[in-house]
Amino acid sequence: TFKCGRCGKVWYCSRKCQAQDWKEHKLVCCGGPPEPKAKVEPEAEACLVAALAADVRAEGDVAALRKRLTALRAQEPPPHAVYVSWHAEEQELKEAVRAAVEELRSGQQEPQLVAVESQRPLSAFEHAKAMSEAMTQEVQSHSWVML
Repeated sequence: TFKCGRCGKVWYCSRKCQAQDWKEHKLVCCGGPPEPKAKVEPEAEACLVAALAADVRAEGDVAALRKRLTALRAQEPPPHAVYVSWHAEEQELKEAVRAAVEELRSGQQEPQLVAVESQRPLSAFEHAKAMSEAMTQEVQSHSWVML
């Protein structure tokens, strides 16, 4: 048996019977039909900003970073901007990351791609701090950041 989840006073033999009776029961259930919920109007448009941290230690890390950046840019709708904080020890890897970033920047206008290169290894917090410092100068106040 099932009882009304709202008032708890009326019992039904099945969910089907409860659904069939609801049109009539809601008129007397807890003082009448439920008040319609007020429609909430958005205050403004919001935009999404993606933030990505990368410690590049091998060529596979460069490929993974390129793949993630490509996937972020392909989202519908695309994020307003993509921020990347990255570090690589080896000169060859630094050049590969720079080339990947420039390749993606030149491919499309949207979203904006901002890369912050670190000269030393960073913790996840330090990467986030580096990106947030860059964002405070460029990102709109109504942005949501996805890490």
